Amino acid sequence: MPADDLLLRTATSSSTPIKITHQVVASELGTSREMVGRILEDFADAGMIETGRGSVTLRNPARLRAIV
Repeated sequence: MPADDLLLRTATSSSTPIKITHQVVASELGTSREMVGRILEDFADAGMIETGRGSVTLRNPARLRAIV
């Protein structure tokens, strides 16, 4: 799944929020913003990330990396 790879490549550390919007991720991946929203919601539900307005924070990068 490319969204996880994009987040891992963009992150500078696991505690620093990545300033990125769903639309930017969608454009990078060539998909819709709605699809990105669903994927990020799944990651958040699994405890791998935390989303905020215009940002994503990695909470469990090792688990996210495992699915790359």
